[in-house]
Amino acid sequence: MVVHAAPESLNTDVLIIGAGPAGLMSALTLSHLGVSVRVLDRRIAGETAGQGDGIQPRMLEIWDTLGLGAELRAVGNHIHRMVIYVPNDELTGIKEASQTSDVPVDCTPYPYETGAASSIMEGILLRTLKARGIVVEQPFVPESLKIVEEGGVTGSHVEATVAKLDESYLQANSVRQTDRGKLIETEEAIVERQVIRAKYVLGCDGAHSWVRKAVNIALEGETTDLVWGVIDFTPETDFPMVRAKNVIASPLVGGVGYIPRENGTARVYVRLQTDPDSVAADETQKTASKNSQEKIIQTIEKAFRPYTMRFTKITWCNEYKVGQRVAATFSAAKRVFLLGDAGRTHSPLAGQGANGAMTDACNLSWKLAYVLQGRAGPSLLDTYEAERRAHALELIQFDKDVFETFRPETFTAEAYVNLWEQKIMWLCGVGIKCDSRLTVPDTDNLAPGLRIGERVPWVDITRQSDWRPFNLLELMTYNGHFKLIILPGDTRDPSTVRRFREFSGELVGRLGKDILRFLDIITVLNAPREVALEELQLPPACRSIDNVYVDEIGLGRARQNGKLYDSLRVRPEEGAAIVVRPDGNTSMVTGVSVEHIDRLVGYFAAL
Repeated sequence: MVVHAAPESLNTDVLIIGAGPAGLMSALTLSHLGVSVRVLDRRIAGETAGQGDGIQPRMLEIWDTLGLGAELRAVGNHIHRMVIYVPNDELTGIKEASQTSDVPVDCTPYPYETGAASSIMEGILLRTLKARGIVVEQPFVPESLKIVEEGGVTGSHVEATVAKLDESYLQANSVRQTDRGKLIETEEAIVERQVIRAKYVLGCDGAHSWVRKAVNIALEGETTDLVWGVIDFTPETDFPMVRAKNVIASPLVGGVGYIPRENGTARVYVRLQTDPDSVAADETQKTASKNSQEKIIQTIEKAFRPYTMRFTKITWCNEYKVGQRVAATFSAAKRVFLLGDAGRTHSPLAGQGANGAMTDACNLSWKLAYVLQGRAGPSLLDTYEAERRAHALELIQFDKDVFETFRPETFTAEAYVNLWEQKIMWLCGVGIKCDSRLTVPDTDNLAPGLRIGERVPWVDITRQSDWRPFNLLELMTYNGHFKLIILPGDTRDPSTVRRFREFSGELVGRLGKDILRFLDIITVLNAPREVALEELQLPPACRSIDNVYVDEIGLGRARQNGKLYDSLRVRPEEGAAIVVRPDGNTSMVTGVSVEHIDRLVGYFAAL
């Protein structure tokens, strides 16, 4: 065994422990922003761990901002339909009661869930990282973590001692992933040790997070008293709705959830009559024993009566109960951060695990990059906890509501659907609000239709230079830049043109080169596409051929005014300017006049 000490210079900007959705998305987004990373994972290459498989519409949009959305949509199963089953009249089985859309919203290009195994999602991310020169180092386990606060903000860092495990030892001794951290005292299992110095450490290592325990962050909450079975398989059945999502109230076993997945596979969740004290909490990644698997299969077979359900090609099965808990804080000394299941534990019933983990990554990555690159002070990192811990608490409350709905003595499929529809904007990700000091209310009521703190609206516009149609969401690439969407109003009005010209000229001068380097200015005119742009006499930053659009869509007889100004309720005679964060969430609205420029300058200065 060899011990490698860290050189005087840092090994990496960010050390990521855990290579599930949170860790891989963190590595990818940070690498997009020029931040060096190392990613360690306890698994042997090719092993899977996380079992999250439901991707919500907003996450598909986020994957688009990284250029990966089309690949994920191509391999995943699109779930549009939800069918409700209730007890039949004889109480001997189930019958269809109603049908609805699984994601009944019209404000996203992807109004559906996408079912894809975690191995598929991770495979796409791993290949993309490899193309960028980043390879997950495995199998590694952490041994110790020390926050070194010396030399002020620039000198402080984290020192992590990690051990590379011997793959042959793990395989010969059938060491479970969850037990590999215990091998740090077993010298024959260790190939080498390393001491890594990093500016920041991200704990992306799941519900039993070693990182969370190492920095003494407690989980707050409770464990449910319901035991669930889950199984991934390929069904052979006469059940008619195998390609729909099904919510079933069985008179024989209680609540059941059926999720169709890629390549004709499926996942089923079922409530089990098992003593809660016999099942450990949060063991959602283990594999059930043969007896437990047989019990789960028999329970599901009974739940689907009068239909037959046969189980082939079983790839995973588990029996578990879930803790509904949130970490007391999401960071330690602004040097160590918790993401995904390391910061909260909940059931997989809501289909939020992987979505929340990857959203954590996108939220934190740009903030780390800004601090590392000197564009913001360390206090910017406080907004990660303010925004994402609040989301975790909301998720736990929803999870509790779902569990109450699924209690066998009170369960009805209609109650579940009602809960789903009440929370659908939040569940699909489009309605999640970032609420921190970065989110400034629209006190002037300049765009009352805009929900400040939520993602940019899905609205079609047309690029003025070539009349090519775009959607506003397409312009929100994850490039580390803020976006300033200027809606100057009707530029056929000379007073609007004059106000816009004064505003844009003063804005460019006041913001300065340092801010403009990381600010994409997008102008959307409330005017026909034939508008003579040169007559507006705008500064170059506001009139390039790539960043001027018109609020107009369609061609020929189908040509019509666009929906952006109308949907945001922006008055054409006043206009508005919208600040969008690097993660695509809106954060502030100001007027398009010189007296509002101080607010914009102050916003960026306070980052």
